[in-house]
Order: sequence, then C-alpha cells, then structure tokens
Amino acid sequence: MEKIKVISNTVWGERHKILRFLISGGSATFVDFFFLYAFTEWAGFYYLVSSVLAFLISITVSFILQKFWTFKNNSREDMRQQVLTYISIAVLNLVINTSLVFIFVEYAGFHYLLGQFLSSVFIALESFFVYHFLIFKLKKQENVS
Repeated sequence: MEKIKVISNTVWGERHKILRFLISGGSATFVDFFFLYAFTEWAGFYYLVSSVLAFLISITVSFILQKFWTFKNNSREDMRQQVLTYISIAVLNLVINTSLVFIFVEYAGFHYLLGQFLSSVFIALESFFVYHFLIFKLKKQENVS
C-alpha cells in the first residue's frame, strides 16, 4: 500500500510532466493517425500494414518529444540504452497495438480508426508509467527541473 502511495504522490506531484506527456503523446498520435489514414486511403495499403508503418513513424516522434521535452532528460550518456529500451517497449506496444486494432475491427466490428483510437488510449496509459519509472528516470543529480 505504501508503494502505491509513493507512486501516486510522484505522478500527481508532477502535473506539468503529465501535461507535457499528453501533448507529446497527442502529437505522436496525430502523426500515427495521419500516416495510418494516408497509407490506407491514399496509398491503398492493407489497414494492418498501414497501422504498423504509422506506429513506427510515430514512435520516432514520440521518443524525441518524450526524452527531451516531457521528461527533460537531456543527457546523452545513457541515450543508447534508452533507445534500445524504448525500441523494445515500442515493439511490445506495436504487438499490443496491432492485436487490439485487429480485435476491435475483426471481432468487435469497429471502424479501423476507432480501433486505433481505443488501442492508443491503452498504450498511452501504460507508456507513461514505463517511460517515467524505467526509461527516462533521472538520476538524483540530474533532477533539477
């Protein structure tokens, strides 16, 4: 119970970080939706192929915004490890995202954009905690903001 209280205080004590996370995530989501639509409707790709390609583009945007703006982690020292961890999490999120979109479209009968939206909400919630506590966790001497 104490651990939940510490996590809750940490998250709510950093409302600005949450706002930056939502703006960064919203920007990456916009990029994701734009390319999903463009690849599917304009380029004629199968929606799952479009979903994978759009997700890969959006994680690049997301990493840059999350690292340097949301979590104000400007250190280049651990960047290689952060990128590798971020890519690993992104690949897992890609599998979850594609699976959820498939389930929402094929089994629930939702339009692919609605399926992507619902999947994105889940991914965003999970990602904040992973980014905050695992990937972009600042060392004590770096935490000056």
